Amino acid sequence: MIMNLVFTQDGEGELSKEKIHIALLRGVNVGGHRRILMEELQDLFKELGYVDPRTYVQSGNVVFGAKPGKGHGKKITAAIAKRFGHDVPTVVIEAEEFARAVAANPLAGRAAVEKLWLYVGFFEGTPDSPEAVDDLPCAGGEIVELVDGCLYLAYPPSQEKSKLGLAVIERSLGVTATIRNWKTVNALLSMIDAP
Repeated sequence: MIMNLVFTQDGEGELSKEKIHIALLRGVNVGGHRRILMEELQDLFKELGYVDPRTYVQSGNVVFGAKPGKGHGKKITAAIAKRFGHDVPTVVIEAEEFARAVAANPLAGRAAVEKLWLYVGFFEGTPDSPEAVDDLPCAGGEIVELVDGCLYLAYPPSQEKSKLGLAVIERSLGVTATIRNWKTVNALLSMIDAP
């Protein structure tokens, strides 16, 4: 069961409902670039008015409460640029949508696909050319499927050796994206289900 609402009190003691969201920051703390401490990131989310921000590992995964609606990703991206001086595209997904994406993974459970090979690509917006997924360079045995706005990938034997990187995916599909491995995706799913 997904704990989808966070209740907070406004200045007059009234309870307000806020939905749980997941922010996926792209390319922070990778190879010493775009360094952001997770404690400082949590503080920034609080300053932006978000509720109970919690991070997972150092790569910029934040579970937080916010009013439903669009625009959280752009707001967070702008705040990170102002505070830390980094251009960090941020994809924000509501908890229910995230849980559906995890459950819909067509590659999970396939006999020929190892869990260590699994990744999920999340988009900020809708791909310009979803049919371009068929033309992605999968010369190393990669498996790619686009389902309901998420890109499911398997990288045998490893992502590092593949020519199918994030820049290629973004350029081909015409959309800002970020990719998370299956372990991270399931850890975030556990976090949104925790009180």
